Amino acid sequence: MLRYIKNNSFYILTLLLLIWCIGPLVWLLIISFAHNDLSSTSFVLMNFDILNYLKLFEERDFFFIIRNSFIVALITTILSLSIATLTAYALTRKNVRFGKLFLFIFLSVSMFPSIATLSPLYMIFRTLGLRDSILSLIIPYTVFCLPISIWILAGYFKQIPKELEESAKIDGCSDFKIFWNIFLPLLSPGLATAAILIFVYCWNEFIFAISFTATKMSRTIPPDISLFPTGSGYVMGDLAAASIITSIPLVLIVLFFQRKIISGLTSGAVKE
Repeated sequence: MLRYIKNNSFYILTLLLLIWCIGPLVWLLIISFAHNDLSSTSFVLMNFDILNYLKLFEERDFFFIIRNSFIVALITTILSLSIATLTAYALTRKNVRFGKLFLFIFLSVSMFPSIATLSPLYMIFRTLGLRDSILSLIIPYTVFCLPISIWILAGYFKQIPKELEESAKIDGCSDFKIFWNIFLPLLSPGLATAAILIFVYCWNEFIFAISFTATKMSRTIPPDISLFPTGSGYVMGDLAAASIITSIPLVLIVLFFQRKIISGLTSGAVKE
């Protein structure tokens, strides 16, 4: 027995780690289908049904909250990638003075704590009449996502050989054609990696969302879940169902862009 464990220790440890990571998710899934008092410590759950999920969409109008989160995350991702791609292109492929200094400043800004800007942003949005609107989330999200996006894409631009750009210019291609037909396809792994980071940040962000939204017209998923009543054990099923539903889009996105993400993370690992 000890010899078997020694020979298969790697697989046993991998299995234990897998159980450790997936176990809470499985338990959360079980709770989301349970329709009984969860205030007790009993592990025997009865009366399984989809009532918790139906309550989310019928009583709490959770679909509207998901729509808000999706709109905010999607628009922020598009804006951030559009601005970051052009900025990284200018700083790395054009002779911009102090380009490296600008990249360092962008990276420094990303380390600035977002909570330090909460009060001034709140006052600005209240003055402009943007509080409790989707714009009050899109604007700060885009600002805080730009530095890391620019830094990631700048690294990909630097890896593209200059000879490729020079050959295209000799063939008569304009800067726009070079950027659109050559650079963007080569940047797809970096764009996918940055898009995932931006989307996940917007999907999970809580501080700005709870501060700048007051009604369901603009509220996103994290603050809405935090406002679930927790005085009774019965609400645990609602919380579990909401957690499962909000995790599904992220899982699907990661699975869909899996190859691009792996390519983006391993790019430059091997010197050619």
